[in-house]
Amino acid sequence: MKTGPVGGAIDDKALRQILNAFVGATGLRALVVTPDGKPFILPPEEIAPQPEFCRMIQSSVKGLKRCQGSYERAGIQAAQYGEPYIFRCHAGLILWAAPLMLKRRLLATAICGQVLMWEPEDFFWIEITESTKDLDLNLPKLIEAARRLPVVSGKKVQYAAELLFAVSSFMMRTQMIALRQRERIWRQQTKLGEAIEAKKRLEDLLSGDAGCNPRLYPLDKEAELVRRVKLRDRSGAEKVLNDILADLVLGNAAQPTVLRARMLELMVVLSRGAVEGGANLQDLLDVNYQYITRLVDAKRIEELCYLMLEVMETFLDRVGQGTKHRQVISRITRYIEENVERTIALEDLARLVHLSPGYLSHLFKKELGISVVDYITKARIERAKHLLEDPQSRVTEVARMVGYTDASYFCKVFKRAVGLTPTEYAHGILAVTEAGGE
Repeated sequence: MKTGPVGGAIDDKALRQILNAFVGATGLRALVVTPDGKPFILPPEEIAPQPEFCRMIQSSVKGLKRCQGSYERAGIQAAQYGEPYIFRCHAGLILWAAPLMLKRRLLATAICGQVLMWEPEDFFWIEITESTKDLDLNLPKLIEAARRLPVVSGKKVQYAAELLFAVSSFMMRTQMIALRQRERIWRQQTKLGEAIEAKKRLEDLLSGDAGCNPRLYPLDKEAELVRRVKLRDRSGAEKVLNDILADLVLGNAAQPTVLRARMLELMVVLSRGAVEGGANLQDLLDVNYQYITRLVDAKRIEELCYLMLEVMETFLDRVGQGTKHRQVISRITRYIEENVERTIALEDLARLVHLSPGYLSHLFKKELGISVVDYITKARIERAKHLLEDPQSRVTEVARMVGYTDASYFCKVFKRAVGLTPTEYAHGILAVTEAGGE
């Protein structure tokens, strides 16, 4: 178990609101301390004033350090056991701690209590006298303040400790979700930025003139996205979606209204893929309404792009998984993409799934809207594009690695699919890489 500073990992405002709600509901004082026991968030004095007894103890430098040491040890114990930790502080009061953890790191500790679990007896006064004798405090006033401490039953302490732990755990789960979302947004923006730069360079190569704009709306990619969604191919669908988003941002970044309209069109495309994949239409209509509202409210491009990724994942979760045909097609596409360097015959694919070649061809075309042969070609070209990103790659070698024994024929197929020869494509990627390193 690690400890670390709170930094920006916790939403202070949200944590303060939750802490104040806990205090208001229970009538018990609670605070949040850093891993070394120093107060980080305190409740308003008008809601939960600090007991006079604790105020007097902490007026002493030694007393304050002892309190912080008690909080620090309690936080470590709570984090190690993964449950609320009930303890007595150095001055004999009862408190309980709940860890605020993120990725196994203790960021802070919620502390509650500063109470007694029984009416004070003679031994308690002796204990206070001994534990505070070196703090240079007014002992009669300290004892009088101790008499005013609230007495809470053991059962209520246990319930309050469990409630504090539940609230803290919920808070950190929420923080983890938010953190993961920020990380995903960052990763997606990185991928989009790279894709946009690559497209700009390649468009210049295609046009031969930086002032010419040959950009077209990616209808072929929409069809590919529908196919990926139907098959519940998450990684493939995300890659195609980011490619489409790069095209949309590149063409409409200066026109937010147009960009938002294109995003709405893309949502319809994703819906179609999900419905064709077996999702319930009425269910998707309800989901669409919620996302359309968020799409209208989104202000920044990165919000719009991440929202589309979230939409796609929601739709993928609703695509049926159990149909026999979809399992067959998914197995075939996976085999093709994992074996592009081999000679792939329709007959071999049919034997793989125990179907006749004619029926498999019909089924494949019906499910994906593309023939088996065209899908094989597309998979090979996609693999070739990836291989050509290596500046050391040679066209003849790439052709062989994607199943073409004739490099000249490979160049023709590649040019027809991409609009550039393999060499031109590789040069465009190299130019993007060098520009990114400047």
